[in-house]
Amino acid sequence: MNYSALSLADVGTALGDIAREAQATFGGLDGRQLNWRPDGARWSVAQCFEHLLTTNRLMFEAADDALRAVARVRALDERDAARAVMTSPFSRVVTSSVIDGWRLIVAHDLRHFERARRVTQSPGFPHSRGTPDAAVCQL
Repeated sequence: MNYSALSLADVGTALGDIAREAQATFGGLDGRQLNWRPDGARWSVAQCFEHLLTTNRLMFEAADDALRAVARVRALDERDAARAVMTSPFSRVVTSSVIDGWRLIVAHDLRHFERARRVTQSPGFPHSRGTPDAAVCQL
């Protein structure tokens, strides 16, 4: 996927798709499965999603701050999102347009979604009773 070419509508669609896939793939996991770590250096599924929730909240707050500076009498459009400049909540020297910040969220979410999926495919992952190893969360 070419993230730099995503339109405002594409970003919204992608975020909705990620949320639905996360629910379908990980929604049935119990606490033991969500918190299981393949080893001491790798994250659990829960840690992947805790990271996403935290970073997304900070990124959306930064985007909201940038958009408040844009005088709007109409709904947000592609031009507003491209013109409004947001500062990274992680490094004050990094700035981007709001649309690029949202594109980054999509790419980041997909990266960590796949990281969480790999956890469920790791040897030793505690599957539900009666669930064979081969039936691990496939989209």
